[in-house]
Amino acid sequence: MNILWIADFNTNHHLGGAQRSDKIMIDYGRSLGHNITEFNYDNEPDPDERIKDIIISSNIFILHKKYPKLIEWLSEQKNHIRYEHDSNAYLSLDDRKKLFDNTTLTFFSCKLHADAFIKHYGINPHIIRTIAEPVDGNKFIDRNENRILANLYVGTLHDHKGMDGFVQLIQNNLSEKFIIVTMDDSNKYYMDTLMKCPNVTMKINEPYEDMVDIYNKYTNFHLYPVGVPPLNIEPFCRVVAEAALCGMCLDVGSNVGAKDTLDSVGIDEFRRRCTDAPRLFWEEVGNA
Repeated sequence: MNILWIADFNTNHHLGGAQRSDKIMIDYGRSLGHNITEFNYDNEPDPDERIKDIIISSNIFILHKKYPKLIEWLSEQKNHIRYEHDSNAYLSLDDRKKLFDNTTLTFFSCKLHADAFIKHYGINPHIIRTIAEPVDGNKFIDRNENRILANLYVGTLHDHKGMDGFVQLIQNNLSEKFIIVTMDDSNKYYMDTLMKCPNVTMKINEPYEDMVDIYNKYTNFHLYPVGVPPLNIEPFCRVVAEAALCGMCLDVGSNVGAKDTLDSVGIDEFRRRCTDAPRLFWEEVGNA
């Protein structure tokens, strides 16, 4: 099939969880023989190149500002599939309704994610599928090695990720070790505050290939996000999934989709869902 994949960024521009998931799905789709054209901040296809068998949209927080008619255009397409990663709070009620009402198929990361959309936004797309964010469960494994007693945080330094509470936890527990891995050192307040904490080790721009080693090096993984109103959830959070698959003890809020799913189905089924996600995704796309 000829497919147009619309998303704010690819991994060449930004290395967030949504971009990693998109790349995994796109690469798997191409391995199946699909011809996938990417439409993102750095690559705008000509109008005649946007007419495809299927259109898949992912995060479009930046694109819908750069192209004000994008939502309207998507709402007019009869072959639009929505691959939702986040809380979608950046859209107005009317634009959100336009985006979701006319989708052929809508993917959410888990039941917690889908239920929150239906409850808080009144969004109820015609066909919903919950498919975990893709994480290779054969790569992210527990090596059963000796670990250092420490608390690990991985991700952006952002208040929605619960950084205010995390900083307070660090400052109130100076006898404990905290390891922070981030690819975003742009938040000067959090960077300055954390660098002053004697019990914090900062790891900035660690190669993604080293993350399995890092997850297997420490004991505890910490994340208590406050989320974005009105959902106030972390729809999935692939770093929580990666940490869990590597055998870390999770000190994670119940509003995190990966943790909610893990608690519901257990580690073996969770590993299967994450590992099989690309195959399941493209099977559903093929049947749409």
